[in-house]
Amino acid sequence: MFSLAELLKDRKVPGLKASDERRICADTAAALLKIPCSPKQFKYSESELIVSVSPLVKTELLLRRVEYEALLLAQGVRITVLR
Repeated sequence: MFSLAELLKDRKVPGLKASDERRICADTAAALLKIPCSPKQFKYSESELIVSVSPLVKTELLLRRVEYEALLLAQGVRITVLR
């Protein structure tokens, strides 16, 4: 009998990549703005990032968009649209 870990060893876990991308976006924004951000506030899909934060934080993120995109690109997350 195989254990569950052995069965799933070579298979991709659905949602794991999306969760990791949201965490990277949130951690990068928190480090850049020095404001705590939760991964639940970020939705990343096909290089489009939707941010659900307060308008003041969102404005600050949009003003520093070039720097934010460069930091994300260095971590392997590419953004073409930021909303």
